[in-house]
Amino acid sequence: MSKMLLLLLVILSGFGISGCLCGRDSVFYADHDKVTIDREAFRQRMEARLQEFERRLEDLRNKAIDARAEVRTTLRLEIDELHLKQEAARRRLNEMWRNGADRWEEDRLHMEAALDDLRVGFERAFSRFP
Repeated sequence: MSKMLLLLLVILSGFGISGCLCGRDSVFYADHDKVTIDREAFRQRMEARLQEFERRLEDLRNKAIDARAEVRTTLRLEIDELHLKQEAARRRLNEMWRNGADRWEEDRLHMEAALDDLRVGFERAFSRFP
């Protein structure tokens, strides 16, 4: 979104005009408070998902201890990969928050994709157990 359009939205919102401009790839609310609330709610949801993945990673580590030797080696590699992906997702969430509202939609899509990738990785790893 161009800076001119953003400036226009800020000016209009100062006059009590709020609404939604819908582009091909994004939705931007003229009401700044709405964007802030949406971003905060999203951040809280993503933080909760990351914490859940952290618990699942610990469960996977515990299961790997009791696994057969050949499975244990594969699981350790998967656990390391999942840990790296989780840390990258956490860094992305922190970066997303610092980027501000102008990159909100793009960052949100990247964050959701990163967490979906983590979910698939956990499903694959846990599928090794009955």
